[in-house]
Amino acid sequence: MDDINKTRFSKRTKNTVTLEEAARWAHENRKLYFVTAFEKFPGPQCWAERPYAFMEINLLDNSGGALIVGFLDELKRVCMTYTFHEVEVGKRLFLSTILHWEFANPEDEKGSYFERVNFTTDGECFWYKKPGGQFSPLPGEQYEAAERMDVSKLWEPFPEFGHYEGLLRADRDIPPQPPLKPFDETQPK
Repeated sequence: MDDINKTRFSKRTKNTVTLEEAARWAHENRKLYFVTAFEKFPGPQCWAERPYAFMEINLLDNSGGALIVGFLDELKRVCMTYTFHEVEVGKRLFLSTILHWEFANPEDEKGSYFERVNFTTDGECFWYKKPGGQFSPLPGEQYEAAERMDVSKLWEPFPEFGHYEGLLRADRDIPPQPPLKPFDETQPK
C-alpha cells in the first residue's frame, strides 16, 4: 500500500504492478511520486550506474504543484536542488528556487556554505547566503536584486511521464547575478 496516495494496486490488478506503472498512474492522476536518475560510468569489468539526481513530483490534484530536483555530488550528498512550480497546470513550470551547498571536505555532511536564490515570474530575485552552512549558528545575509532580471530561460514545459531531461539539467542558463542590495523587509513591494 502506498501510504501517501492511499492506493493499493494489488486489489485493482491481477498482475504485479511495477514501480514504473505505479509512477505512471501517479503522474496521470496528479499524485506524489519519485524518480531517481542514474548516469553510466565505466566500472572495472563493465559499465556501472550511479545516482546523480532525484525528483519529487508533487502535483497536488489540479491546484498546481511542485517538482523538486535534487543533484548529488560524487559522495551522494545533495549539493543543489531546483524547485519548479506549476504556473499553468499541466502546461508550464517555473524555476522558483535554487538551493546550493558547498562542502569543505569528504567528511563534511552538512555543508560549509549555503545559498538560496528565489525568483519570481516577474523578474524579482532574492538571495540568502550563509557561510558555515545551512545549519550553522552564524547569521546569514539576505539580498535582493537591485533591478528586475530576465527570467525567460527559467521556464520549462510540463513533462510527459518519463521525459524529464529538461528538468534534470544541472547546467542551466541562470541569469547572471545582478547588482544586489541588502533585503529590506520594511519596504513595500
